[in-house]
Amino acid sequence: MFKRIKKIKKLAMTISMVFAAVKAVESYGKKVQDKNKQKQVVENSRILQAKKLREKFNLVNVGDLTDDGHGGSNESEILELFGEPDVITDSKIQDIDVKVYTWRRNMIILTIQLTSDHVISKNITGFRWGERPEKLTLEVFDNLETNSSYSSIIGLIDEPDGYNESRINDHSLITATWRTGLNGRRGANAILLFRDDQLIDKSQVHLA
Repeated sequence: MFKRIKKIKKLAMTISMVFAAVKAVESYGKKVQDKNKQKQVVENSRILQAKKLREKFNLVNVGDLTDDGHGGSNESEILELFGEPDVITDSKIQDIDVKVYTWRRNMIILTIQLTSDHVISKNITGFRWGERPEKLTLEVFDNLETNSSYSSIIGLIDEPDGYNESRINDHSLITATWRTGLNGRRGANAILLFRDDQLIDKSQVHLA
């Protein structure tokens, strides 16, 4: 009789330990799931903020360096869009005094140059659009023809991640870099150079 009771107690203890272990695993799994959800919320928020920054960047107009920045957004408009810059430096381009404003937002670096209170160049690096269709393949890249317009190429392979635009002597120059939305090995990228809205040069690494 006592042996039987002992066996029952032992079995009950074993079952209790099993339930406790299962509960611990479930609790751990829920914590991991909650942590992953929290990480995803933070990441989604970061991506949303980055895209809002890019939308503001796209609103900036670039004027001509040799025409006192005529046609470019003015300083007050820039400060309204981005707030006070993190860094302000002075420079010279062709003996013209230039102010360089720099903002850092996580991995993104935004740089705007001004002369006579007007924008004469803008640059954004470290920005990525994230997951999007892989429209830029090696075949598509090879078929991009010289003199194609910027808008026609954007219509074909979507907006670039990195972007630099300047204007001097009545000529515009755009350097566009793609790091997402392309098909290739790790580290793949493509760079297209436009002069007066026409493709003049291109290069790529690891596209497939």
